[in-house]
Amino acid sequence: MIWAHRGFTEGYPENSLESFDAAKRMGYYGIELDIHFLEEKGFIVAHDIPQKRRNNESYLLLETVFKRYRNQFYYWLDFKNLDLDKAEKSGKLLSQYIRSYALEGHVFVESTIAEALRKLKSTEPKIDTIFWLPKNLRNRFTLFQAKYYTVLSGADMISVPAKRADDIFFENFSHLNLAIFTVNDPARAEYFFKKGVRIILTDRDMRSEFPSAYNIQPDL
Repeated sequence: MIWAHRGFTEGYPENSLESFDAAKRMGYYGIELDIHFLEEKGFIVAHDIPQKRRNNESYLLLETVFKRYRNQFYYWLDFKNLDLDKAEKSGKLLSQYIRSYALEGHVFVESTIAEALRKLKSTEPKIDTIFWLPKNLRNRFTLFQAKYYTVLSGADMISVPAKRADDIFFENFSHLNLAIFTVNDPARAEYFFKKGVRIILTDRDMRSEFPSAYNIQPDL
């Protein structure tokens, strides 16, 4: 499937309800969004480290997104500040959301921190996880690290940026569930699908090239 990177952002702010609404109208099955876990607020939707906002401007909360769309979407959550200390508490809160909004099988948590993903998964087994391979695979040491931490993470899926999805990557990881970001060239998307990639994130509308990857409603 092709999912919308931070929502559909052509003409809409990324990580916003406007971009998620646009993604829904266009028929995307899933959206990727960036999240941070804050002790006093829970999960907020933001790419960068949260700063104090002016004029009482509030952050978009992940629960607001779940409440609005429920299981109309699959969710790829890029958990920006996941670590071992946050894994248990954040996992329990996320599991609570999954139960409350009937999202089992619809939520995937991504991180580069293998140990934290494993702890989150052990705390709440129903949460699906994505291990983002943080380094290139161009030498034996980093390739060994990638394989080691992939196993350590216990993740359900592996993700990598499109620029690093090369022959070495597919030779060593094609037996796993794969996700690639961010792909804006239809030819590259076609190549990745032929390689068995399950999910591709994109910033653009590729419905005409891949209609089966979208939930396109027929005209009445």
